[in-house]
Amino acid sequence: MNITRRHLMGLGATRYQSEVVTQSCPVKDKAGSANLYTISDVIQAITVYLERSRIRQATKNNLRRVLSELQPLASTVVETPFGAPETGSTAMVKQLLKSFDNPKTRKHKLKAISIKGQEVARAR
Repeated sequence: MNITRRHLMGLGATRYQSEVVTQSCPVKDKAGSANLYTISDVIQAITVYLERSRIRQATKNNLRRVLSELQPLASTVVETPFGAPETGSTAMVKQLLKSFDNPKTRKHKLKAISIKGQEVARAR
């Protein structure tokens, strides 16, 4: 899954933070005039950036919050115990897995994040 700098701004990163984090990431594709980066590369870049010693605490908190929002979007593999006995919660687990793996849900979340990022970019 791909993400733009505007998506990062929609998740709460500042314009500067989104630029610094994505500088080390290779451009995966283009969407109009925006560069697309893979979420796994961005997550790795944020973790490397957080390991720096001279970062303000507010910046660390901000990037940790963005990281916590990105990690669920990046996980596409859901472990399922095959052959396990059926329990009362099996139906709920199946429904949860089905809703989690729905690409439309992820697409709508990214669209909402992108719109929020555009609003943030206009305000600054």
